[in-house]
Amino acid sequence: NNASSRSSSSSSSSSSSSRSSSNRTALLTELASLVCAAAQPCAQPCAQHVLFISRYTLYTRTWLGYLYYKREMRKAREHYPAGHSRAQPVEFNGIKIIPISVLSDNYSYLVIDTASSVAVAVDPADPQTVQAVLKEEGVMLEAIFCTHKHWDHSGGNKGLKRLHSSCRVYGNATDNIPGLTHPLSHRDSITVGRMQFKALFTPGHTVGHMIYLLDGRTIGAPSSLFSGDLVFLSGCGRIFEGSATTMLSSLDIVGSLSDDTLLWPGHEYAEDNLLFAAEVEPRNAARENKYQWVLQQRGRKLCTVRMMHRHCYASLACRPKRGFMLSGTWEEGLITSLQHMCCQMPECSLSSHLVLFLGLPSSFICGTVGSTAKVQHLEN
Repeated sequence: NNASSRSSSSSSSSSSSSRSSSNRTALLTELASLVCAAAQPCAQPCAQHVLFISRYTLYTRTWLGYLYYKREMRKAREHYPAGHSRAQPVEFNGIKIIPISVLSDNYSYLVIDTASSVAVAVDPADPQTVQAVLKEEGVMLEAIFCTHKHWDHSGGNKGLKRLHSSCRVYGNATDNIPGLTHPLSHRDSITVGRMQFKALFTPGHTVGHMIYLLDGRTIGAPSSLFSGDLVFLSGCGRIFEGSATTMLSSLDIVGSLSDDTLLWPGHEYAEDNLLFAAEVEPRNAARENKYQWVLQQRGRKLCTVRMMHRHCYASLACRPKRGFMLSGTWEEGLITSLQHMCCQMPECSLSSHLVLFLGLPSSFICGTVGSTAKVQHLEN
């Protein structure tokens, strides 16, 4: 508005600035209308939302969830007898990391100190499969690192604990981790053999979600982050039990890590995440190159883990100034993203996704202020 109110005698650069401001205002107005339209259904809980909450409560707080997990594990063993993906172990100066494909798209990990033949299991969802790898490697399981309580990450804790009675089970106490013996807080340190780990508290997906950072400095190698369901290649976990603000703070913890940190996520979600990114940025060359690489990997049933975290984090939905876009303006990307979400996502889940994209408090998204006020807020 300031640009458009300038005198007609301004230079051509001023005219260009005026057009840019006008275009930006139009984009923000469209964005605001989408925000308002998407936020309206969130005022009253819809039947779909109530159904989701009921199912999630049964899954996480009753034995029905455990029975469902056992059924899914049996089905996965039948459909993927050799695992859903093939992965090669990686070794750095005597520290060996073995991705283990479990269930239909999960990853567990064994982290082994070959000098002392001790191992850490991260999210051992299928105890039978993890135990087979332990036996093949001839190592002793000294610790289990559990990122969160969901059965597809914690279901094997007790089974492995029965086989390895001295094994310690680590996790956050607020997340009701099965078999937990050693509760953790933010930035707690854990030593197993020559391996130095740091636990980082990253709520959002669940109230007690933890991620585990293997310090590469002690072994002369890049650090490795076992991220559970917090962050994946070009995506982040769903917000089940936290606010978008909380999730964004947890993602910022990942963003603060060294650029050469290797990411070992809890799921094989790369292809789906990059398909969504294509809706946001169809002409982005970096996104397309990564997508083609993922297609090649998945075509051969190879995993897409062990990515440097800077390649994963660059594509996340973050604060506007940091930008969802790898190129272009964040306003254009947000509008495209919101349009896609309005078509693809249940109305009741839109609010938290919008907050994550905009980096704004949930009260702003669900508020009753008009479009003009929202545009002003965004411009500020």
